[in-house]
Amino acid sequence: MKLDLIGKIKNTQLPRSKALFPMFEAVVNSFQAIEDMNAPGSPPSIEIVVERDDDVLPGTEIGGSVNGFTVTDNGVGFTEDNLDAFFTSDTQYKVGRGGKGIGRFIWLKAFQCAEIESHYPEKGKLMKRAFKFTTTADQPDGPATESKEKEPKTTVRLAEMQSPYKENCPQGLGIIGHRLIEHCLPFFLDPRCPAVKIHDKKEQIDLNHYFRETFAAKASKHSFKVGETTFTLMGLRLYNPHETQHRLIYAANSREVVPEKLDKYLPNLQKKLTDEAGPFAYLGFVEGEYLNQHLNGVFRLPIHELKKGVKLGDTFG
Repeated sequence: MKLDLIGKIKNTQLPRSKALFPMFEAVVNSFQAIEDMNAPGSPPSIEIVVERDDDVLPGTEIGGSVNGFTVTDNGVGFTEDNLDAFFTSDTQYKVGRGGKGIGRFIWLKAFQCAEIESHYPEKGKLMKRAFKFTTTADQPDGPATESKEKEPKTTVRLAEMQSPYKENCPQGLGIIGHRLIEHCLPFFLDPRCPAVKIHDKKEQIDLNHYFRETFAAKASKHSFKVGETTFTLMGLRLYNPHETQHRLIYAANSREVVPEKLDKYLPNLQKKLTDEAGPFAYLGFVEGEYLNQHLNGVFRLPIHELKKGVKLGDTFG
């Protein structure tokens, strides 16, 4: 069976409002690669570099529009099995984790190419393979070679962001980091979460620290049932001034599926709430095995059912 990669990418849906999703996909891959790493080594870590154009955005101190991302981790890397899955369209390789086998296609939907270099352990040695993922989808020529690195390291560089995603990509480092945490919230909630940092040429943010200060400080957790199906609701208060709306996020397999604005259902939530720490926006994060099993579908838990299962006032309080 042949694959028309250009046609596949053309038919892959990526709304312009989700310009950060290709980077999110690369970071989720890094989290999973670290989970799969069994060999001893340095503490697990993920680094995200925001690459920018040389110009400075008008009216700001931001050093240029976002042009690409580089994501580096010390996880298991591009082993033979992982490489084979990478070059298999719609692979079932990560189906147990909610992977649909199309994540790398959205890389080429929004970027000109992805440059990959992986130093990974295999049969007692550290091996290296490097290749560029483009619309030709050619696998690396020749076998992997022995690496000169001391420890595992895999880098994915998403290069040359394309229109219309470039024009719709959030620019501030804080906003990008904030959105990344939202998308990967279950990973940050895990006590074993790797060290995650994001930076550009001007500033750096420790996302673990930011998560503890902004998301986790007053988090609450509730379990409830809809019929015989059990869900959990994590309630978080977001004091970031950029957050203006109360939202509910349905998540599956450690990633966001469907966001909802709560003021559509609860008119009193059109403005921020306030506690002793100041104004905040509420973020509800709903998880459950039902969502994990129905990742491919658009799922919304009716708000009236949610209110039966948990008192929103308790969640806010």
